[in-house]
Amino acid sequence: MGVDLQTYRGRIGSFNSAGIHNASVKGSSVLGDIFLMSLMTGSLSFIGLLLFMAGIEINPGPLTGKWPDSIISQRDIVAIAACIGEGLLTLGLALGFSKAQIEQIKMDNRTSIEQVASLLYKWREKERNKASFEKLFTLLQDVPGLTVNWEKLEETYSLVGHHPFFNEELKKLLLQLDLTNKFPEKISVVEALAVDIHNKQESSNEENLKKAPWILLKSLLSAVYYARDTVPNQLTKLEDTGTLVVDLEHFYDAAPQTTEEGGSISRLDILWTLFHCCDPFVKQIIVRKLYICNLAVPFLSKDYRSNLVKAFIWPLRHLSLSFDESSTFSEHAFDISTHVVAFGRLGRPTLSKSCILNEILSDEKTKTKFPVFYDYSCESQHETRSVSKGTVDLFWLHPRPENYMEIMTTLFNMRGNLAEDFNASFLNLTKNLADILVVFTDIDDLKRSIKSYEHILKRFQFVVVVMSGLVFRDRDTLQVLKYINEISKESSSDIKFIQTNKGHDVSKTGEIVENILMVLKEHLRGKKGDSLHERFDRKTSQDLLVETIFQAESNNAERAADNVLQEIIQETTAWKYDKNISIKDDLDHCRHSITPCSSIYSSELSKLIRALEVSQSSDESEKIQDQILGVRIKQTQNITESVASFVQNLCECKTNVERHFYINWLKHGMEKKMRKRMPHLQLMKENEEKVLKQLRLNNATEHEIKQQELTITDIEKQIENLTFGVEFLFRETAHICDSFIYLTEDTEQINLPSLEKITNTYADLVIQGQVHLELIDSDNFYMPTLWIRNVLASINAKLINSKLITVSVLGLQSSGKSTLLNTMFGVHFSVSSGRCTRGIYAQLLPMRCKFTGISPFNYLMVVDSEGLRSSDLLTVLYSYNRDNEMATFVTGLGNISIMNIMGEHISDLKDILQIVINALLRLYEANNALPKDQRCFLVHHNVSEHAAKKKMSAGIKRFVECLDVVTEEAAIQEGSLSKRFTDVIQFDHDSSVQYIPCLWQGVYHLKHVNTEYSSAIIKLKHCLMNSAMNIDSGKSFTDFGIQAVDLWKGVISENFVFSFRNRLEIKAYCTIFEQINRALWREEMSVRKKVLTCSQGSLSQCKLETNVEDERNKLRYETSNAIEQFTESALTMCEKIFGESEYKDIAFKWKCDIHLYIKKRSDEIHSSLVKELNNSCEIKKFELSTLKLMKDKRTLLKSEATKLAKTLRKKGNGIDRKTIDSSFNKIWKRYKNENVCDKIDFHELTKLHVLEKFKNDIKILQKVIKHTTEPTTLRNSFASSPFCRTDINTDEPNEAKQIILYICALTDRVHLWDKNH
Repeated sequence: MGVDLQTYRGRIGSFNSAGIHNASVKGSSVLGDIFLMSLMTGSLSFIGLLLFMAGIEINPGPLTGKWPDSIISQRDIVAIAACIGEGLLTLGLALGFSKAQIEQIKMDNRTSIEQVASLLYKWREKERNKASFEKLFTLLQDVPGLTVNWEKLEETYSLVGHHPFFNEELKKLLLQLDLTNKFPEKISVVEALAVDIHNKQESSNEENLKKAPWILLKSLLSAVYYARDTVPNQLTKLEDTGTLVVDLEHFYDAAPQTTEEGGSISRLDILWTLFHCCDPFVKQIIVRKLYICNLAVPFLSKDYRSNLVKAFIWPLRHLSLSFDESSTFSEHAFDISTHVVAFGRLGRPTLSKSCILNEILSDEKTKTKFPVFYDYSCESQHETRSVSKGTVDLFWLHPRPENYMEIMTTLFNMRGNLAEDFNASFLNLTKNLADILVVFTDIDDLKRSIKSYEHILKRFQFVVVVMSGLVFRDRDTLQVLKYINEISKESSSDIKFIQTNKGHDVSKTGEIVENILMVLKEHLRGKKGDSLHERFDRKTSQDLLVETIFQAESNNAERAADNVLQEIIQETTAWKYDKNISIKDDLDHCRHSITPCSSIYSSELSKLIRALEVSQSSDESEKIQDQILGVRIKQTQNITESVASFVQNLCECKTNVERHFYINWLKHGMEKKMRKRMPHLQLMKENEEKVLKQLRLNNATEHEIKQQELTITDIEKQIENLTFGVEFLFRETAHICDSFIYLTEDTEQINLPSLEKITNTYADLVIQGQVHLELIDSDNFYMPTLWIRNVLASINAKLINSKLITVSVLGLQSSGKSTLLNTMFGVHFSVSSGRCTRGIYAQLLPMRCKFTGISPFNYLMVVDSEGLRSSDLLTVLYSYNRDNEMATFVTGLGNISIMNIMGEHISDLKDILQIVINALLRLYEANNALPKDQRCFLVHHNVSEHAAKKKMSAGIKRFVECLDVVTEEAAIQEGSLSKRFTDVIQFDHDSSVQYIPCLWQGVYHLKHVNTEYSSAIIKLKHCLMNSAMNIDSGKSFTDFGIQAVDLWKGVISENFVFSFRNRLEIKAYCTIFEQINRALWREEMSVRKKVLTCSQGSLSQCKLETNVEDERNKLRYETSNAIEQFTESALTMCEKIFGESEYKDIAFKWKCDIHLYIKKRSDEIHSSLVKELNNSCEIKKFELSTLKLMKDKRTLLKSEATKLAKTLRKKGNGIDRKTIDSSFNKIWKRYKNENVCDKIDFHELTKLHVLEKFKNDIKILQKVIKHTTEPTTLRNSFASSPFCRTDINTDEPNEAKQIILYICALTDRVHLWDKNH
């Protein structure tokens, strides 16, 4: 047959699994399919015929055929798919799928690998626990027409012999770095963000190589830019001889000869190895940190399981770039229009490619340079590389006048020799991505190896060859240049030459760079740039690359996210059509159309709950509760289809990885939609603000200025309406579930997943660090308390016996709070200028104890808060309530609170802390369950520690002394025993004050995180963790939920304290009000005495009821006059108090409020006096009517008695005493039964009296009587009253007895309530 089996297997093993096959394979497939389909059972008998016809065997089967019987994981599906070539239809039929299903898979997936992976993924779902390697590979052996790379599969999965690694160099490096069990892509976000607790500060030059990747990872997460160049890379360390003199013989004997014995590893290899071990979401974090550190980003590498290229596209989808310093809105790196220039080398030229790239990125004006790309100036640059060879990292060149670029330019740095370290797939992919290839080579090397380099020069459309070395017009040089010219004409490629020498002199680097930029400028001038997304979408690119081993999960998540996004767009469009709103953008007005429960109803709910907490009236409380119930019902009835779809897809994701992809794809899609219109709106706003400024300079009319301001306000509303992200969908879900829990109903009744499933899904996301737990919605200061407690209870059930502590941050807007947390813990809270964080968010991080001993807690809850004194919320009538409530909640929630201060000025924070102390003391006294072990750190940003520590020590001391005074005053007012600030919040003058230098360093396009900033943040982190270790014990997640809810309820029920700027204002207000109230009381007593004395004298003279009515009218008039005089006198007295007060400057703003208070008090006194006058008149009328009645009765009785006496006298002396008594008793009994009090309802009067007495304890009455109209007999019900049973005639129950029983029962209930509460 002309080919032996081993040769054949080698050919099969080297085929391109992405669909690039030899024509002979394709030709044989057709005939092979015919024969093999007709004779399935006799496939082996056709091997000779197949080999004869095509010179190659189709699907010969494995060498060993011994496979593990374990279940195939999702990680393995992509690797297996990469080993399967043509034959999707036959494979699908063999796996039990219909042709329609197979065609649908083809339509849903672009590349052949994705199609096969999707097919295998569906087969795995169908087979479930039966989807083993053995079963799948047995099926693959019998599939006709299927091309399989059995050699690769055996190498990876066979049980026979040793398990050969895909790449020996990478295998060795993984062993040295102790990352074998983390490859591939197994380091998750939870593991990466875990907070390490050390008994001493970490040393950045630790010599244990196994810790090097983790040191590098943690350093990058803390934005330490030099970590890439200084990570420990020594396997052994030479002994210190104590002298600088080197004994060469001894040095050689002691030095390691191989990397197995010792030596060092390239730090770039460590970075790339770590990158290969991180899952896509950790890669996303690393790339973001590298970018802000101004370091090159890993982009392409060899795929070690196939001959394809591994492209790290996912991190670029979520990396935001800005065009220039004035840009207000950035674009994603993957979607921005750009030119692409690839830089590579042939051979080993004397000119460093990476150094030239760094020169191109440098700032020529300020002579600022930065090692964006790893070059010879970096430590260990000259160490031998292995893994980093054949890779590409990239960075972006911002358009500037000095670099001649018109748009953003992406620079590829191809590491390694283009002729040796990059295969054909890699070069073809680079050709598809790059507009220009700049090649660095040496003229002598070019002469020797031009034939080897020919295929590279032919491959690219435009090539710039930078030749180093002396270029003479000798015969060999001319022949090489002529040959290259012929290559250029033959391949239609344009090749330009740049020489680095002028005669015998080497040109300056700046001159070489300028020449390169000039050539690039000439070629790229006027050409439209394509995004990386567009370049990768080309068919020729898709067949050459793989992205991640989680590709199947990513594809499923992308489809689900696209469906949800389309539903959002359709639903928003329909809503705007109904409301007659012009359709300007897909996501415009999404808040109201898609999330009405949180954007509309939660606002109402927040106000109602706040009103309920401060309500003192039973009727009002009932009314509010009914309104709350109505709003809750509305929330459950107004769930949009988009939100329902979002929740369903979220809960139906099969794995956590797929769920994370789903959230990120949806986030990416929404941001992409916003970016279409947001830059335009931002530009409109800037232009209109310029017009407004010009109008004011030109002294325009007030009407014109007002109209321009309205125009700007309208644009700001459009920007606000356009702002919509995944966090709004999570908020909507939380508020909906909160209402369902309140109503004790389940979400399944509206075709949503069950409440339990939604809660567990959200709890998993919080545990895995993929979402922030929103504690308070800033727009409404609303907390979905029931939902928060359910989620935390679910987390508590999943993380059994786990304890946590809380670190919260508080500070003014734009003081760098979120940036501090992001740098300290590697998290990703939203950062930007202005009001970026809205509300209060928490992220859960695991903790690892790095020393012997048991840590009192396992998790850290990091709480980020909205900035105080927000400029967006400042108005003429600005209220301090919002800031004070936010500050109190954040401080009370955190075991450790970071008070963030921009610069040295602490006046605003001092004011806020005074209110916080007062509020916390009040809350602690009201709720003993709240913890009282808060610790505080003051962090000054943009301040050098060396300069500030000594200078500011006196100021800090005075600051604490001021807070001590405030604490003592507040404690006296609240009845607390606290005397000093440190009794409320623990604080140390020395260790609790930290100074952080400026965040950024360098010019704009070379701006990177200041090394001193990162170092100071790491130092602060160690201080926080050391302080945390002194906390006696952590709290459970359930306890944290209870604490948060109690704190929020306590905050919203407090109306008084939060309305002031600081404690001095409270003191001033209380002092002045006390003086005014004391004076008002004296005046009131005088008026009352005068009016009541006059009324008593006047009414005592009345003899008839008509006289009483006349006197009533006269007294009302006199009372009104007296009240008018009282009001005038009180206002005059108020002015005098204000004028003489030491707080008059502070209290001036309350003058109008106090005037209104006096007038209101006057009205209350007037109403009270009129009521008393009416009561006095009614009593007087009752007395007169009673006297008249008694007189009439007495007259009648006397008349009837006289009449009876006369009647009896006529009967003579024969009447005995008994007859006389009987006759008189009849008259007396009739007189006695006609009681004047029969018409009075004493029962109702008693109830009204009791309610009046207990009006300030209305909630007690609500709980006690609950609208009981009849008294309830209780045991010992007389124990708490002055009555006893002997005081009541039990033989004949009467109205008086019922009244007394009612009072006794009510008194007993109140007594029992007081005793139990």
